[in-house]
Amino acid sequence: MLRTLTRRLIPLFVPLIVAAAAHAGGATIYGDPTGTVYPTIQGAIDAAPEGAVIVTGKAPFAGFVIDGKSVSLATVDEAFGSTIFGTITIRNLSASQRVLIDNYHVYSQTLAQPAVSIENCTGDVRIQASWLHGFESTTPGADGGTALDLLAATRVTLVDGYLDGGEGQDLCGGRGGNGGDSVVCVQSRLALYDMHVNPGSGGDGSVGGDGGDGGVSTASLCIAYRSHLSSSSGGDGCGAAPNFGGDGGNGWTMDVVSELRVMSTPVTGGNGGQGWPPENGGAPGVNCTGPFTSGWGGGDPVFRPDRRALVLSAAAIPGVCSGASQDAIYLPSSTTPAFLPSVSGFLFRHLPISTKVSFAPAFTLPLGSAHVQVPTPQVAPGAKTWVFQLQPYALNPASGASWGQPHQFLLLDNAAGSDCNGNGLADVFDVLQGASMDLNGDTVPDECHVPTIYHVDAAAAPGGDGSLAAPFQTLFEGFAAATTGDTILVEDGVYTGSANRGLVFNGRAMTVKSRFGPDQSVIDCQGTERAFRFSDAETAAARVEGFTIQNGLSPVGSNVPGGGGIAISGASPTIANCIFEACSVGDETNQHGAAIGTFGLQGSPRIEGCTIRNCDSGGAAIWLASQSISTPTVVIGTTFENNVSGIGNVPLHVDSAASTDVVQCRFLGNLSATASAIEFETNGVARLRVEGSLFAGNQSAPAILAFTSGAPSYAFNCELDECTFVDNSWGALEIGGATHARFANSIAWDPSGPGAAALRMTHANAVLEIVGCDIQSGVSGVQWSAGTLVWGAANIAGNPRFVDLDGPDNVLETYDDNVYRLQATSPCLDAGANTYAPQDWADVDGDGDTGEAIPLDLNGKPRFKDLPSVPDTGIGSPPLIDIGCYERQG
Repeated sequence: MLRTLTRRLIPLFVPLIVAAAAHAGGATIYGDPTGTVYPTIQGAIDAAPEGAVIVTGKAPFAGFVIDGKSVSLATVDEAFGSTIFGTITIRNLSASQRVLIDNYHVYSQTLAQPAVSIENCTGDVRIQASWLHGFESTTPGADGGTALDLLAATRVTLVDGYLDGGEGQDLCGGRGGNGGDSVVCVQSRLALYDMHVNPGSGGDGSVGGDGGDGGVSTASLCIAYRSHLSSSSGGDGCGAAPNFGGDGGNGWTMDVVSELRVMSTPVTGGNGGQGWPPENGGAPGVNCTGPFTSGWGGGDPVFRPDRRALVLSAAAIPGVCSGASQDAIYLPSSTTPAFLPSVSGFLFRHLPISTKVSFAPAFTLPLGSAHVQVPTPQVAPGAKTWVFQLQPYALNPASGASWGQPHQFLLLDNAAGSDCNGNGLADVFDVLQGASMDLNGDTVPDECHVPTIYHVDAAAAPGGDGSLAAPFQTLFEGFAAATTGDTILVEDGVYTGSANRGLVFNGRAMTVKSRFGPDQSVIDCQGTERAFRFSDAETAAARVEGFTIQNGLSPVGSNVPGGGGIAISGASPTIANCIFEACSVGDETNQHGAAIGTFGLQGSPRIEGCTIRNCDSGGAAIWLASQSISTPTVVIGTTFENNVSGIGNVPLHVDSAASTDVVQCRFLGNLSATASAIEFETNGVARLRVEGSLFAGNQSAPAILAFTSGAPSYAFNCELDECTFVDNSWGALEIGGATHARFANSIAWDPSGPGAAALRMTHANAVLEIVGCDIQSGVSGVQWSAGTLVWGAANIAGNPRFVDLDGPDNVLETYDDNVYRLQATSPCLDAGANTYAPQDWADVDGDGDTGEAIPLDLNGKPRFKDLPSVPDTGIGSPPLIDIGCYERQG
């Protein structure tokens, strides 16, 4: 079953989260004048006074114990809640005490412990909008755990959430594990409002495991209103026949002194598992085994608030109230825990039409729903917080009266909360209302954060705090602690394992860098996952610098479909001085970018000073797709070397609307059947500019292939300026479709393949302008079967006379040591066209002036260097630019 398969994946990542939970996010006590951020919820509980409100961030936490103390817990992450890996234990509450837990996902970590345990409590326990998961093992044949366990707890209410028993695990050749029960009640009283009760299914086996029960009661009263009390099926028989199916679980199992009352709530037993032969199937479960009172009501009022538990006092709670047309809606509320005790049973009997009430209704529903604003009182002076309880009540002329779902809110006095940014609003509400970011989940607005350097060292002892003296041992720990403005500084070492890959920036503008560069700091993804992911509109201030990333793999089924080393979706991070080696994609049909893949709208990353080598690039070594049109992606100072690509795949692919600047890059010895260096494929809205780059020894296809399927949005949507192409087997450039290309101040020499041309144009709508270039065989070196060729001024056809074509090892094919600078006798010196020199779009000299002509060559030497002994044969006023990617200095 899909639910079973999905939930069985949960334990695979639980141990990793638990190990780092102490450094993830934080918890604060509302109104605490010290403003302390506690790294664990347990620390905040221990420090909290009686009746305190504890606010937690969104990051995962370990389990905790509340012992004999009134306390309320809520999260600032209203959309997703906070996650607990472990058990929440609540015990020893007196009749006057109360606990409220709102918006948490709780995952039990052992079979012996449920997700939540409540024991020896006569006080009020309320759990709202939460999801409790019983333990699930990865061991074949293991039983699933219980979600909620009650022992002598007499006032427990759960509202609007899920109770999931753990799944039994399969064991063909043995007995499958039994599914976990959702609820176990002993001498307790429990009320469920709008709850989904889903026990665990039995695991498959030679004898299938039994399905879990929705609930198990001993000497207890349980009532449920508008909930779903289901049970799970037994596991199927598997393996050699005969095999046997497990029994289905019961909707609710109880002894003779227990009682179950339900209103508008189905209670169902589970199916028996299948066996072979068919008569070996398991028995179905029953709906309920004991005293069972059931009723169905109509017009039950529902109030759905727009906010979760944390609310400013003396403000309104907006929401939608729905019910039957002409319902008279009452909204009684209270700030005392004794208001409307939820397990009295009274709430589950519709009242007669003659019921009298002593106050007027809030309003009458005209057509079944209405937007409402529920006012809240001002917290009493000195109280800081109040619990505000609300429960709709409806009186209908036809169907009588009924109660709706109860809600508890935590009213917070704004003046009592910390206000680190001085804007007059408590920090908690800055974060809740989206006025401030809280990317590290510590409940404090990020603008109040003091930038911190967190240290990571693979050789460090476990349990460090990220300081220089006690570094974290894994990158995950650094990511859990850091937020915008922070730096994660990584020492030398090889970083492996699940805590050093699959790292997500989550919108944080932070830097992750090695101390001594990529040769010393290696992230080995071990062929299981990519290293980093950006997918939350990160800016250029989100930076990865100085790593070797090897054996990266983009996972099949990932929500970001590619990027074996780094995946970028709708973001604009900076990737600097990194080496990508032996990275790949998991699905060559649907995924792209063996080293880096970029996807989504409104993103323009910058990739600078990197090396991409030895990548089997199913879908290109770097794939740039559907990014920002107005702000191009920049690939600068990057080397693509010895990458091997199949049909349709290339070292660098520029796709769709991905306007891109490729500046001062090297493409050496790559092999591809489509384009041996760059493939540019657009519908016309994007532009590719390649400036000051070297292409040498790329084989089996043109170095650059450009194809435009629609009318280009630019006079030239493919510009190649100040580049050197040499010994590429199929020449420098091939254009097709409606591509308008300009080839300026560049060298195209020695296309070594049989019948190869320096440049090629094959479509009638294509335009190719060539100006200030050195083209082998001149205009005859252009293979031109269709389209418009503009042969401009200052083109030559002379041997460029490179300094050393085969390098110091005298081997032409070792392209990284060949010297493609110009000799003093080269005809390319002072022969370029100054008027076509490109702007410094990528700011190669870092002076902030992107309007100047590119001031440096591929070696970082000054452009426009005049040589008095060389005649000026180019276009423009001296000093004239040299043709190609290098400028001779003297």
